Amino acid sequence: MRSSVVPPRRRAIGEVARVAAVALMLMVMVRPALAAPHVELRWSSPAGCPSQAEVEGLLAEVLATSEVTDRLVVDATVRPMVETEGRWALDLRFSGASSGTRNLTASGCEPLTRSGILVIAMVYDPLVTPPPPAEPPAPPPVEPPPPAPIAQPPTLVDPPPAPWRPPLAPPPVPQPPAPDEPPSRPRIGVAAMGLGDLGSLPRAAAGLRGDVRVRGERWLAALHLGYLPGVDATLADRPSTGGTVSAFTFGGGGCGIPWTTRAPEPALGQLALRACLSAEAGRMTASGFGVERPAQGSAWLGVVEGSAGFDVWLAAPLALVAELGLGVPLTRPNFFLNNIGDVHRPGPVRGRLGLGLEATF
Repeated sequence: MRSSVVPPRRRAIGEVARVAAVALMLMVMVRPALAAPHVELRWSSPAGCPSQAEVEGLLAEVLATSEVTDRLVVDATVRPMVETEGRWALDLRFSGASSGTRNLTASGCEPLTRSGILVIAMVYDPLVTPPPPAEPPAPPPVEPPPPAPIAQPPTLVDPPPAPWRPPLAPPPVPQPPAPDEPPSRPRIGVAAMGLGDLGSLPRAAAGLRGDVRVRGERWLAALHLGYLPGVDATLADRPSTGGTVSAFTFGGGGCGIPWTTRAPEPALGQLALRACLSAEAGRMTASGFGVERPAQGSAWLGVVEGSAGFDVWLAAPLALVAELGLGVPLTRPNFFLNNIGDVHRPGPVRGRLGLGLEATF
């Protein structure tokens, strides 16, 4: 038998070649699988979600028609969202042909995975056409319900006659409630009165007074002007010597009406009682006579007066008004003739009676 001797150098080269072949096979075996041509997918998901092999298969179907040859590396992590219960998140990080990150959320792991596959495909090849969605299965045929049984019409039976009862009396017709009286509005009026005064002038005097009034249902306010014509005062020891004293006053006051025959508008026979308080001021004037050089003088007056009165409507809008008052003068000027004697000084109390007519509008 013939034997050959291999040189040591050739044996060494053969050993190196075998080792290199084994190493190449190992590199091919441990190299990460490509989800599609030129796409390296590193998929991480919890149990119950699609696996890497399933995702790679779906991605390969989507990119089956792609003509892009660039290499793309994708790191994908599926995780449940802690801050929102029931939501899932997919974090994508791209490197190689395209770089960047994408973050997706969905209500479940499977819909999130499908959305992530479409995003990876669009990043790899924007012109790729996603596969059409699978048609839903046809619903099962609906069997018609069995026909309902035909109901037999009920037998009509006449009810027994009701016992005779006497007819009921008709219910009483309710009477409509009496209408509420409308609230009265304030009314404006003017009054003219004749006055009888005792205590302002040297003796009882007659005068005039005019009022402008605003009247409500339970109140009255008035402004007035009064005039007392001149009255002569003579000296006791010289009857032909003295002075003529007159007064002009103006003032205002208010009244309460504690009682009235209620009526929305003034009418014949309506009566109102009032209690009043007023104040007035004015000028009292005196002119001397019976002396060689008669003189004239005047002084301010001030009076506070309380009064009571009543109003009786004769016919709308005319009323008879009357009042009786008692006043206290705040000033009591003294009128006198020089070197002769005193002529007049108002009394400490004044009494007045007024009677007249008022017209309201």
